[in-house]
Amino acid sequence: MKRIFFTLMVLGFILVFTQCDNSKKDNRTIITKKIQYDVPIVNREPDYDWWIKNIEGSDREALVNNIFDRVLAGDVQAYDYFHKPINVDAVKKILVDTAYHTLVRPIQPFNEYDTMIIHNIEPNQVSLLRFLEEWKYDENSLKIDKRIYAISPVIEMTVNGKKVTRPLFWIYTDDSILKK
Repeated sequence: MKRIFFTLMVLGFILVFTQCDNSKKDNRTIITKKIQYDVPIVNREPDYDWWIKNIEGSDREALVNNIFDRVLAGDVQAYDYFHKPINVDAVKKILVDTAYHTLVRPIQPFNEYDTMIIHNIEPNQVSLLRFLEEWKYDENSLKIDKRIYAISPVIEMTVNGKKVTRPLFWIYTDDSILKK
């Protein structure tokens, strides 16, 4: 009798643990393993509500300043577009925008001369954050889960009369993507 009871108990535990294990199964579908997109963090549209395409000023400054400070202190590894690590000195060079211009003197004989304009890129110029993510979708709950792999601060600039975006550097919040 004890043997039957013990056998039933063991089978019950196996059944319970097997059912618990199945409930932890990930039923989400991967929508995309990699998606990269820009998120505006500075609202330049006066007709929009303040929170549309915007992070409140002090929160935005704290976030971007933290990214810059950690990278420039060497606490966080920065990467280039091709996933290659770059050192702090390389990041400092990225944060200096140098332009060469040929200008004409305003007085006679109106000679041309070359000049170099050096512009330091500051955290307050970051108007976008670029994300690299994986998205999963649960068909039952309609929930989308995002796994952030990397973040890049992005500035907007005008080149040859066109507005372009320029990612400065990448930081990986999940470096497992570097191994893929």
